[in-house]
Amino acid sequence: MRGGIRFGLFSLLLFLTIISVGHNAYANEAYYEWIENEDGTVTITKYKGLTKDLIIPNQLNNKDVTAIGDEAFYYKSLTSVKLPDTIITIGDWAFGNNKLTSIELPDSLIHIGMYGFIHNSLLTLIIPDHVSNIGFQAFGYNQLTNITLPNGITSVGHWSFAHNQIASLTIPDSMTQIDQYAFAYNNLTAVTLPKSVIKIDDYAFTGNPQLSEARILSSATQLSSVSFPNIGSQLTIYGHANSTAQLHVLYNSRYKGYKFEPFTNRVVYNGNGHSVGNVPIDDNLYVRWEKATVLGNTGLLERPGYRFDGWNSAADGSGEDYAVNSKVTIGEEDVVLFAKWVPEDARAPVITDASTAEDTQSTSGLIITPHPEEPGNVMHYKISAIVGGTLYKNNGMIQIHSGDFITTAEGGAGLKFTPEADANSPAGDVFSFQVQAAHDNAEAGLSPPAHASITVSEVNDPPVAVNDTLPKVAKAGDKVVIAFADLLMNDSAGPANESSQSLTIINVDNAVGGTVAIVNGQIEFDLDPTFAGTARFFYTVQDNGTTNGIDDFKTASAIVSFEVNPKPTEPLEVSIVEPLDDIEVSYGTERSALPLPPTVQVTLSDQSIRSLVVTWDNGNPAYDGNTDGEYTFTGTLAQDQDVANPQNLTAQVKVVVNPKLTEPLEVSIVESLDDINVSYGTERSALPLPLTVQVTLSDQTTRNLGVTWDEGSPAYNGNTAGEYTFTGTLAQDVANPQNLKAQVKVVVKAKPTEPDKESPIWPNGSKLTVSDITKTSVKLSWPEAQDTNGVIGYRIYVDNREPQTVTGSVYEQIVTGLTAGTAYTFTIKAFNAAGNESEPLSAKATTAQSSSGGGGSSGGGSGSGRVLSSNADLADLQVWVGDKKLKLSSSFASGTTDYKARTEAEQIEIVAKEAHSKAKVILKDKVITDRTKVNLDEGDNTFVLTVQAENGMKKKYTLAIYRETPKRSEPVIEFTDIASHWAENNIKRAAAKGIVSGYPDGTFKPNHPVTRAEFTVMLTGALQLEEEGATLTFTDQDQIGIWAKQTVAKAVKAGIVGGYGDGGFRPNAQITRVEMAVMIARAHKLELESNTVTGFADDEAIPKWAKGSVEAIRELGITSGREGNKFVPDDKATRAEAATILFRMLDIQK
Repeated sequence: MRGGIRFGLFSLLLFLTIISVGHNAYANEAYYEWIENEDGTVTITKYKGLTKDLIIPNQLNNKDVTAIGDEAFYYKSLTSVKLPDTIITIGDWAFGNNKLTSIELPDSLIHIGMYGFIHNSLLTLIIPDHVSNIGFQAFGYNQLTNITLPNGITSVGHWSFAHNQIASLTIPDSMTQIDQYAFAYNNLTAVTLPKSVIKIDDYAFTGNPQLSEARILSSATQLSSVSFPNIGSQLTIYGHANSTAQLHVLYNSRYKGYKFEPFTNRVVYNGNGHSVGNVPIDDNLYVRWEKATVLGNTGLLERPGYRFDGWNSAADGSGEDYAVNSKVTIGEEDVVLFAKWVPEDARAPVITDASTAEDTQSTSGLIITPHPEEPGNVMHYKISAIVGGTLYKNNGMIQIHSGDFITTAEGGAGLKFTPEADANSPAGDVFSFQVQAAHDNAEAGLSPPAHASITVSEVNDPPVAVNDTLPKVAKAGDKVVIAFADLLMNDSAGPANESSQSLTIINVDNAVGGTVAIVNGQIEFDLDPTFAGTARFFYTVQDNGTTNGIDDFKTASAIVSFEVNPKPTEPLEVSIVEPLDDIEVSYGTERSALPLPPTVQVTLSDQSIRSLVVTWDNGNPAYDGNTDGEYTFTGTLAQDQDVANPQNLTAQVKVVVNPKLTEPLEVSIVESLDDINVSYGTERSALPLPLTVQVTLSDQTTRNLGVTWDEGSPAYNGNTAGEYTFTGTLAQDVANPQNLKAQVKVVVKAKPTEPDKESPIWPNGSKLTVSDITKTSVKLSWPEAQDTNGVIGYRIYVDNREPQTVTGSVYEQIVTGLTAGTAYTFTIKAFNAAGNESEPLSAKATTAQSSSGGGGSSGGGSGSGRVLSSNADLADLQVWVGDKKLKLSSSFASGTTDYKARTEAEQIEIVAKEAHSKAKVILKDKVITDRTKVNLDEGDNTFVLTVQAENGMKKKYTLAIYRETPKRSEPVIEFTDIASHWAENNIKRAAAKGIVSGYPDGTFKPNHPVTRAEFTVMLTGALQLEEEGATLTFTDQDQIGIWAKQTVAKAVKAGIVGGYGDGGFRPNAQITRVEMAVMIARAHKLELESNTVTGFADDEAIPKWAKGSVEAIRELGITSGREGNKFVPDDKATRAEAATILFRMLDIQK
């Protein structure tokens, strides 16, 4: 990472991360990777979050999650997981190597892959019945104590439940094979295998030291010789004689201590619903294939309504029958025989008769009850032979057909019925059906039939009179005569069985168009001579019916009508269509928006006025609202029923489209130009002044305009370093009433200096002095050398061997490691930053003689002297809180002696590494090594580390730790307009950290642009700048809002922002993406490479002065390109982009 990032940001992010980890919640979709399946569902392929207690969502991208892919949650330190109820498949290693203690598998699950839950801490497990595949080592290395395998599964993978603590195992009847090591290394004490198991593979139950009993049926024909090795105790296998299980024991008992015990079975009898007597008991024990004698009804079993008829192998009688004293063969398991009961015939039930009137559903009667002597086993009634009507259950809606069964409860509730025809005799008709009692609805014990009957009484129904229409008559006639038969021919008596009745007309009245009367057995209608149209009158018909033999005449009425022809009339015609005024519309009016009248006024042939509906054509020429001019529309008149248009007259109207209104465009904003840096001596004609500038017009569009530059202010001189402001006059392509101009600052760099070729020199009379001579050391002293650019060090030579080096501020040094009684030549040279050395200063000296008189050789060594190190630097300085390293105020450098950091911790560890092995680090008068813990008070804490060099020189480093008060967790921020936006998650996180905020109406407006003042406030807020701000000198500082002024002042002081060439800050100008990148790079003091090439496709469009900043933050992942990997430097940054880039800036400190 380039440069330093402020500690305040890191500590805030660290705090937020710590308080968030461990909260049980749905992880955000951003923390998942997935692929879409062919059926429209998704498979999770990777989890990238930090949550340990996880609820996996049912859907991702609005699609059901049906599968967990291979290694999707592998090694994530999960402590609990809630799976979606849509999961069908769990892939290989999906949840391996976590810390799960329990898992609830959904009912939808079918497949569990290899190593699916290996290396967890599962204590309990319920496997759903739909699971058909459990892969290799799927639940290996857990802490399960009991397992019930799902019904339907036939086998499980090798090692699938190995290395647990299983003491109880339930295997379903569907299981056919126990695979290798499937239940190895557990705590099983007994195993019972169902008869479905055929094969027990190698080492299936190995490593169960307490396993002492295994029950294996004869169906298990494939037993490995090592199915039960390493059990740690004697194993008894129960099986049938001569079975594979017995052979397995015989093979292994020689050296494994196996024991075989044969299975014995019983014959067990079941009374199968008896109510009296005792079930027989057979005390004998039988082995497989032995035959047992079937007992009789020795316990005198009884069941009401049934008689005993031997035994059957199934309770419902569907098995094999066994007579008393017959033989039954003993198989793998106990034989259970059920008493076979044959129902006795039921007795005919009792039915209450009923009566009703014709056409009426009964409301009482027809209650069916069992025969009084019935023993109580009648459960159903069979209904048959229904005659004369329709039978229903008690609700009157569910019909009963012949052959249907009803329950005794339904019969006891009473049935309803409706006669199918009217009674046609005074004595009434008879409705009937039959009922038989039965033990069930399969006719068991069907009784003789009982007969039910209902008497239907006669009721006379009124006749039916039908309206009649007679032929037209001429108006000239005066009387119409109508026979009774002409009207009665369409009328009828009541229902069909009353057709023997006769009808007669007894009354006529309510005439229209004349008068009506009955005269001599016929109807006479006298016409009104002035009437024309539909004449009509009412007539009443009467029958001669009876009810239960007594006269009960009924009547009905109908209408008779006929047409009286009117006098012919002339039809009305359209004679004139009203002219219409022209219609003027604006340019761009659509055809559908034209105000064409829906009706027009016409004058008819009788001089009356009427409005007729009109249908307009598409105009002539064809209407085009985007072309000004005149269009004539023709309208077709609607054809009213009584109005003719023999001349085919039409309506016409002229539509005038006015010309398009245009407003002159004006320049409203001139873009800000970046400073231009040029080398010393650049001519005016060689300046890279832009030929065009971008302007914003009054319609908010942008355009490039040509620009003519002046000679600069002050007048440009390329041979004088400094700043020159050039003002450009815009080309007059568009109006510029404000006379806005472009400005750019040209910076002429300083004249380069010649490289340093001078060497340090000694003052006149300088010499090297040797003193304090001992047998093994001497002290050297020398004067301070002089150099134009400063002396940075001295090299000390002993007999011209490899020199020792000291800094430029050291003027004496003790040379050690010398040999006693030996002559040495000492030389010193001064050197500068360019590496140039001075003339040497030399001196000779002989060390003191050794007391042993050994000729100077007793001192040992080669005789080369060693200079005591003066290195009092640190090689590294770190501060730790637990297992996390704090970020210091600046990256460590040996020449930097002051460092700051912030934390909320009560204790820190200081790790200080000395640059020289003979130096030592002292804190509070104690030499410290390795890691040193110190406690913190709230607020400021200052620690002074003193580094003492080998020669005694000292250097101090100051470490200032500010202990903060923990902040409360931020609230969840919700905005109403960011759902599904590409930056939704980043906006929420940035808002939660207080970097950005929304508007009072609850919106964020993610696509709105950001001003320079707004982004400055966002950035400095994220950086938590605490120093005092600079005094603002911008020419437009009065335009900076009060809410932003103090923040802008801090940003100026920190070197994050500056002004433009005209002295302005332009707080309300929309910030561009390149300006935003430069501000972030400055804020972090990133090391920028000159002449760099960015990784963006539009690298050439990025200004040269900004490329280093753009590439630096791109490499850190703070910014990325838009579509096509383009940076688009001059595009305006949106609020969403600002929130995202600031959040990423914080994220890189993790």
